[in-house]
Amino acid sequence: MTFHISILAKWFAKSDIVVSIRDPRDTICSFIDIGEKHKKNNISSKLSNIGRDINSLCNHYFLYYNKFFKNFRYFQKRCLIIKYEDIVNKKKEAINYLSKGLSINLDFPFDDIEKSKIKNSLSYQKNLRESFSSAFWNDEYLKEINTNKIGVYDKKLSKEEIRLIEKKFIDFNKVFKYWKI
Repeated sequence: MTFHISILAKWFAKSDIVVSIRDPRDTICSFIDIGEKHKKNNISSKLSNIGRDINSLCNHYFLYYNKFFKNFRYFQKRCLIIKYEDIVNKKKEAINYLSKGLSINLDFPFDDIEKSKIKNSLSYQKNLRESFSSAFWNDEYLKEINTNKIGVYDKKLSKEEIRLIEKKFIDFNKVFKYWKI
């Protein structure tokens, strides 16, 4: 949705905006995984064509956030930015931050009934069968929020790939502080 932030901000001019960001190193690992799944299923997609070209993967990441950061002054007063890692590792603090920022009570459980609604939904079942979309789905979505997808870059990327990402995201990291400079 971040890619369409300018349009959404205009459509919902009186609404608050919540943007969740994720460590770019982990996001790029997800891009690689999706590209590999597409390639395995003989699907030509941007990510399957990029492969492990770290520079191109970084540019793909920026594509989604550039419009947001370019127009941040316009969104700033009604925008909350939260790290995915904080949602996972600091659930209570994240809920309090969002509740306060949005002026609503978000203290509710995501229970098994909700999970079964997702699992039995037509869109979920359709996406599992459709090979392009199925690359984006993961059984983790049906489990309790956990740390399984945090820090995967350390196992999946080479030291050189990590270095290239960190170099490309140096300005991003000055704001969001994912790694020590």
